[in-house]
Amino acid sequence: MATLQKQEFVNFAMRKAGFSGDTMLNPADEEQKRDALIDLEAYMTEFHNERKQKDEPATPYIFATSLDELDGSDDSGLDMNYLSAIGYQLALRVIDDAQRPVPSGLAKRADRAMKSLLTTLWVPTPLKRRNDMPTGDGNRPYWPAGRFYNDGSGK
Repeated sequence: MATLQKQEFVNFAMRKAGFSGDTMLNPADEEQKRDALIDLEAYMTEFHNERKQKDEPATPYIFATSLDELDGSDDSGLDMNYLSAIGYQLALRVIDDAQRPVPSGLAKRADRAMKSLLTTLWVPTPLKRRNDMPTGDGNRPYWPAGRFYNDGSGK
C-alpha cells in the first residue's frame, strides 16, 4: 500500500482548519505550512511515545532527521488509514496556533477519527489461561493427593 507524504497531512489539516481551499480569501502561507510540518513531527513524537509507554505497537511513521531539512515531500511511512485521524489532530493544533476557537464539530470529528484509528491499531492482549479447570479424578488411588484442580499442589 502506498504511503503518504507529510505535505498531504498538512494540506488536509489546513483545509479542515479553514486556512486553505478555493473559497479562502487568504490561503495559508509558507510559514503556516512550515509550522504545521513542525507540529506534525511534534505530534507524531508524542503519539509514538504514548503508544510505546502503553506497550502497544508503534506507528510506522518516518521521523525527519532534522527540522531544518523538513519539507513536505518527505515520505511519512503512513497510509490512508492514518490521514483522517492525524490530519484532524493537526488541524486542532493549527487552529490553536492561529488563536482561533476550535469549532465543536471539528473537535468531535477529530475525536471520532482518533478513536477509529486506535480501534484499528488495537491488538488484543493474549489472555493468560487460568489453571483451575477441573482435570477429573481419573484412576488416582487417593483423591486428596491428586487434587480436583490442577494447581500443581498435588504433586
